[in-house]
Formats: sequence, structure tokens, C-alpha cells
Amino acid sequence: MRSAWLGSQPLAPIVWMGDQQTDFSAGDGQASVIPMMLGLGLTGFPYVGHDVAGYMSQNTVPTDRELWFRWVTLGALSPVMRTHHGRSARDNYQWEPDATSIAHLRTWSRLHMQLVPYQWGLAGAVERDGLPLVRPLGLEHPRAPGAWTTIDQFLLGDRLLVAPVLERGATSRTVALGAGRWFPLRGPALAHDGGADGAEVRVDAGLESIPALVPEGTLLVLWPDGVDSTEPAPARPAARTGDEVGADRDVWLWPGQPAGDVGRWNDEAGPAGAASWSWSGRGPAAAPAGATWNGAAVPLVPGPDEVAATVTGDGVLEFAGGGSLTISRGAPGATVTVRLRVGP
Repeated sequence: MRSAWLGSQPLAPIVWMGDQQTDFSAGDGQASVIPMMLGLGLTGFPYVGHDVAGYMSQNTVPTDRELWFRWVTLGALSPVMRTHHGRSARDNYQWEPDATSIAHLRTWSRLHMQLVPYQWGLAGAVERDGLPLVRPLGLEHPRAPGAWTTIDQFLLGDRLLVAPVLERGATSRTVALGAGRWFPLRGPALAHDGGADGAEVRVDAGLESIPALVPEGTLLVLWPDGVDSTEPAPARPAARTGDEVGADRDVWLWPGQPAGDVGRWNDEAGPAGAASWSWSGRGPAAAPAGATWNGAAVPLVPGPDEVAATVTGDGVLEFAGGGSLTISRGAPGATVTVRLRVGP
């Protein structure tokens, strides 16, 4: 639904932002989405979404390529990612025109699906603590600049800071950070320094990217890449579903010592209330020389921005030079691919 009032929370599984204009405007375009998601979350509506690239082209121009590219990345890092052809369906830019657009939607929609275990865990925080999925910076970093007044960025949960580009033609933007070092969600481990109490920094963002950052020492527990559906799909035998994934996970790690709970996680595959995942952090962003799993050497596969190790069951993965990941879930056959982000 798109309209509600106090007391409607139990009746509204998902609230979407309504029929945004197909432009960047703060009044009712792309920039209007974030303050509405923040406000809904703080008033007890945790599950929110919006139409990627807007809907209503009345009194404005149809969706163009730049707006669509920017809105896809925002949609992927929102609780619900929803595409829409809009009211001017034949005029609005969509995903089909060229290979670059298809690849852009593919990349970000697949990342959205990988985030399902993380968002599932955030749903548990809603029930347990009343904390929304979309949060103002001040809920986690109350002393950061603009922590309680900034309405053009948000935290998805406690560890994923999302700061969309909301201006036409812009290729960077100012982002308010909490204290400590922050690393890009995607790409090499190049730190932005939030200082002792938080800071504002300038972050570059080409058309196919979005400023999305995590604090140092972050652990993210995700689904493996390539899941097609959270639900059974009997009409598509080749589709990979969440049931088929089971307890298999992709785990992303960043260097540095975790603050608060960003180095711990418990998703639905672990025992209720147990600290199923725990990351002690690692000092340098350089690639480690090796790793052991339960005391035995395990191969590290190097990539451009990471080193990866694949392990099975429960135990402790230790990196040479520091940093250890403890997995304790009671899932002996589950495969976990661990990806430690490293610098260039």
C-alpha cells in the first residue's frame, strides 16, 4: 500500500512511496524517496520500497538513461527493489535498449538478492528491538555531522551506508560518515576516514555505481551469487531458489577492528540467539600470505579486490598476519565462500 496512518503498521506488510515523478527533484522525484523511507521506518513501517526511475511523468520529462541508472542502484540497496514501466511506458527509459543497461540491472538486482540473509536478519531486529531497516545515521552514529538532520543518505541496517547520487550530471557527492575508517561496499579496500566523531567526505560515483560504504571490520553474510527467487519456482525448473541454497553463504569481510556489532552476525541458518558468525578483524588491507581452516592450510584464491577461501561446516578461519572468522551454526554440510577485501 502507499497510504496509511498510525495504527496501520500490522496491516501494511510493505509501504511503497507512491507515484514519484520521473526526475531528480526533491519535491516528488528520486530525492523524495529517502526522507519518506526514513520517516516510515521511525514510525513503525520497516518494509518500504519505491518504483525504480519513478512513475508519473505529468509536468516533467520522461525517465531518461541517467535517472534510470541512478535509481537502479538506489532500488537495489533498498528493502524492496521494484521496477516499473511508469505512466509513460513507451517514453520512459528501461532496461532493454543496450547491453550496458541490461548488465547494469543484472549486476544490481543480483546484489539485491544476495542481501536477502542480511535483510532477513534486519527483520529480526524489527521484531526484537523495533529498529527499522532504513535508519538515519544518528541511530548508529549519533555524534556524526548531520547525523539527525541529513535526509539524502541512510543506513540499511547497522552497517551499510547508502548515499545515492541525486543530482543530474554529478559524478561525486558529499557523504556524512560515522567515526573510524569506512570502505566501499564494492571494489578495493580504500579507506575514507571518519575521524574520531565522524566527518564529511567526497566520494566519487560513476553512472554505474553508488556511494555505499561499510565501517572497518564489517562482516556481511550473504547468499551466493546467482539466486533467482526467494520462493519456490515450479514453473522454472532451472531457477535457483532460496530453498536450494540452504545454509550455503557468501561472507564478505573488511579489514580493521569492528566497533559495536558490525563484526558479528546471526542469520536464520544458525541456532536462535547464537553468535553464528564472528570476525575479529584484520589490521592492514594488504592480501594475507595464507590462511588455515581449523588449523589446516586452506587455499586462498586471489582476485582484483579480494582473496577468497571456501570452507565447509563450522570452525575457525585464520588469516596469516591477523584476523579470524569463527563460524558456529550447526550446519556441517554447508559451504561458505569467504571473501576478504584487500587494497590495490
